[in-house]
Amino acid sequence: MKRIFWALAILSLMSVGVMITQTTHQKILAAQTQSEPSTSKESNSEIDLSTEGKQIENAVLGPKAVKIPFSAFIEKGNSKQILTSGNMYYSRGNLFVLHEKSDQKDRPINYATINGKLYRWEFGAKQGKILKRYARDTEALLSYLLDVSFIKGSVYRNYREKPSNFLVSQEGDTKTILYKQISEGFAGIKIQESPFWMSSFLSCECVSITSTTALAIFEINRPIPLEKIPDSVKVLPSGMKFKPTEATVESDMVYL
Repeated sequence: MKRIFWALAILSLMSVGVMITQTTHQKILAAQTQSEPSTSKESNSEIDLSTEGKQIENAVLGPKAVKIPFSAFIEKGNSKQILTSGNMYYSRGNLFVLHEKSDQKDRPINYATINGKLYRWEFGAKQGKILKRYARDTEALLSYLLDVSFIKGSVYRNYREKPSNFLVSQEGDTKTILYKQISEGFAGIKIQESPFWMSSFLSCECVSITSTTALAIFEINRPIPLEKIPDSVKVLPSGMKFKPTEATVESDMVYL
């Protein structure tokens, strides 16, 4: 299976970064000394995740519009280096994915829906595309971006089916769920429980996490309800040229 990393240069990162008070490392290392009592009976029976799915759906589709902040960063020891950050805005049929910062080698992709047209451009580029539309394409793209290749959902299902395979720590409403045996870079996830939301995916080039492990974390915050998408968002980059294309959003939705 292809390994997923939000930064390919994890091993070359230095320890310079923004100091933070309590890191993911500290929470995980504390969890490694204890295992959460199993609250789920391990068996071969199908796990029902419909309640969690409904809560995610209500958070995204319930309000008239939502703002969803996101970021990707490297956390190593007490340092944190932001790779990319921005916001997604969604209302029925309209989607804006706008990166405000990016230090990634591969340019992240922005999207904007204006006057019924769906625009796509790479961060920092001077040219973009006007994508071909199809029914509910923005909803499909948003669903994909919230959990690329359903990685977080798969980790959560694995946790519910066999909780003894995971280390768990909790701080307030946020629970960190980490594989005891990390494979192919998939370290774990973070969730919020009330209401349910899968907030982060954690990755590393490691078999276990120590105080010096470089963790790649992609974080998507719980949606913020809005009355409407702000008018200030509904603008295209000044001077950028867009070319119509037959491509759709499906070309950006890569599944493992």
